[in-house]
Amino acid sequence: MPRAIAAALLLILAVSVPASAYDRDAFYPAAPVAEPVAGQTPEQAQLQDLAFFRQYLDLELAYAPAARAEAARGLDAIAARGGTLSPAEFQLALMRVVALARNGHSRLIRGMNADGKPFPRLPFLAMRFAEGYCITRAMDPVRDLAGACITAIDGMPMKEVAARLRDTSGDNDEHFAAELRTLLSLPDFLRAAGIATRADSVEIAIARNGVAEKRIVTPLPGEVFGADWTVLPIMPKPAVVADDTWSSLLKAGDQLPLYLRHPGQWFVAEPLENGRGYYVQLKQNTNVGDAMIGDFLLEAFARIRQLTPEYVVVDVRFNSGGDLTTTGKTLATLPGLLAPDGRIYVLTNGGTFSAAITSANILKQAGGNRTRLIGEHPGDAQRFWAEGSRLCLPNSKACAQFTRGLHDYTRSCAGEAGCYYTVLARDVPQLGLIPLAVNSLTPDVPVPFTFADYVAGKDLAMEAVAAEEARRKARR
Repeated sequence: MPRAIAAALLLILAVSVPASAYDRDAFYPAAPVAEPVAGQTPEQAQLQDLAFFRQYLDLELAYAPAARAEAARGLDAIAARGGTLSPAEFQLALMRVVALARNGHSRLIRGMNADGKPFPRLPFLAMRFAEGYCITRAMDPVRDLAGACITAIDGMPMKEVAARLRDTSGDNDEHFAAELRTLLSLPDFLRAAGIATRADSVEIAIARNGVAEKRIVTPLPGEVFGADWTVLPIMPKPAVVADDTWSSLLKAGDQLPLYLRHPGQWFVAEPLENGRGYYVQLKQNTNVGDAMIGDFLLEAFARIRQLTPEYVVVDVRFNSGGDLTTTGKTLATLPGLLAPDGRIYVLTNGGTFSAAITSANILKQAGGNRTRLIGEHPGDAQRFWAEGSRLCLPNSKACAQFTRGLHDYTRSCAGEAGCYYTVLARDVPQLGLIPLAVNSLTPDVPVPFTFADYVAGKDLAMEAVAAEEARRKARR
């Protein structure tokens, strides 16, 4: 992964605004820092990490009072083990403490194994579909697994696997489902959760084309996974990338739906139906390398103004967020660029998160009844905490994201501690549309994201758009 892209991905955990806009200390305080103590035993190092981590309970504002007390008891229970937990057991336990904040942005980013290296990983990547978790990419020696769906791990059905790990993430089920795919590739964490039972491999039960089988998969060293050619495992391999480490289920050049047709581009815009419609895809809500999202939107919207299409599709599926100020004001102008009865279709799913949720809300508020939501519910509620910084542990190097800014898209949070929009409305008035007042992002047209459609090259969400437009045309 290019260094610029990797750096950009660090931004998606918090919805941010320019540093000059306001006093950063309120929402982005400098996190405490500690160095490892020389000559410690592994047990002492773990206890140092735990003692340092206790500051998180004060830094994280999303905790309700009862949850903060429960989190303190959880840390006491970890301390009672005297530093004897394995690295994965220790970090999984901290994940559960963080998850008590019941907030998607509050999360633990795993650190190092006991040898100071990344945790071993299974050589495949699975994505959540309506059918479950299916493998979209794999590497030697299990390349042939691409296209199979996982039904059990070491004999435990996937439904129970998910239940065992549900308390490692916040309240939103869609966000948890999107996050679970990471844990499924980490056998040390699967063993720590009592799911995997083998010492150096994992047995997965898979189903493909109605045929069931079991496979023993051995993990590879975590460091070999450093270079990847796209953020989203659903994306086909770009034709320009020579790296053959991964075998992708889909390839560039296949007959692909529009949302998969440009794997090397972060932002996509093109007309539909000879200009009657227009499609805009935002895979991240932030600048990525030389790709400037603000400039992209201005150019795309200038083209929309010229065409005056009858509808525009804004696709923020799998968009995990970024910087709401780069797109907010521009998105709010979209209804005025369309024909008087023009429609806006916003495509969302469980991977729509953070600033991408803000984008969907802005489009809904700006367009009112002219904006239609299609797909699945986004990966968070209308009220959540974001912003903040990371508390990184000195020995394990695990980092806990803590949040300091309250967002509420159903009403103003003015007067509440940590209200982020109070500052935005005062200091970044050019963003506009503050406060937002959108009751829900529940889709107007629910459309499941299925593996069968993915493999077949179908996009039911875009088909739903076409059906809506056909009905509109018929009524004229």
